[in-house]
Amino acid sequence: YYTSVTQVDKAIGKVFDLLEAYGYADNTVVVLTSDHGEMLGSKQRSGKTCFYEDSVHIPFIIQGAGIPRGEHRTQLGEQVDILPTLLGLCGAEGEEAFPGKSLLPVINDPDVCQKNFVHGWLDRSGYRHQMVRSERYKLYRVFSNRKDVQPKEAIELYDLIEDPYETHNLWPNELPADIDPLIAEFD
Repeated sequence: YYTSVTQVDKAIGKVFDLLEAYGYADNTVVVLTSDHGEMLGSKQRSGKTCFYEDSVHIPFIIQGAGIPRGEHRTQLGEQVDILPTLLGLCGAEGEEAFPGKSLLPVINDPDVCQKNFVHGWLDRSGYRHQMVRSERYKLYRVFSNRKDVQPKEAIELYDLIEDPYETHNLWPNELPADIDPLIAEFD
């Protein structure tokens, strides 16, 4: 993993060097992201087909004209937000025609909260994984209609502030008082 990250870092450095050398650095936006993380043994898993933070928390690094440099944001965003963001940066119209929301308000103001929840789902090998996440909590459900699978459903709830490594499942016996909006979003 470290080798892969090092290779990407070197390649991005070359991209920036070339943009500078050819005079495009001042009018080019560069985005570095990924479609998934990696479990790398966390929770005795490898790969990506789950909704634990190691798998779904991905980088979104953006650099270019009009973008504050050296700043970090922790607000929620989704990959469907990238296209509206790029359209907004380019001054193009029509970003409302696409799913997602431009992240420019968040990029320009670290105090803006654009989304209260993000969602995810995937179907794989007869299992459906669903997730809804807020800044603080994550609700994660896996279920199957396969006859050979018991139990048919597993639900996990984590407080990502108190338990960032998702080791203590709060569902169903330790539900926080402020969890109702997340559960309503999940249904």
